[in-house]
Amino acid sequence: MLLLGGLLENVGYRQVHAWFQLRGLVAALTRRTPVWTAMPRTGFTEPEPITVEPAAAT
Repeated sequence: MLLLGGLLENVGYRQVHAWFQLRGLVAALTRRTPVWTAMPRTGFTEPEPITVEPAAAT
């Protein structure tokens, strides 16, 4: 039973990890610039509105 559980635990993780590796490889080969967005902090109080200015194109 533990052997079966150990085998099933890895099903899915490896496939998802390989998918993200493939996406990264394709992005690197096509020389796409990564897009980073603002990730506001969350907490226990009311958040203040965040204004995000677009990055200047180079």
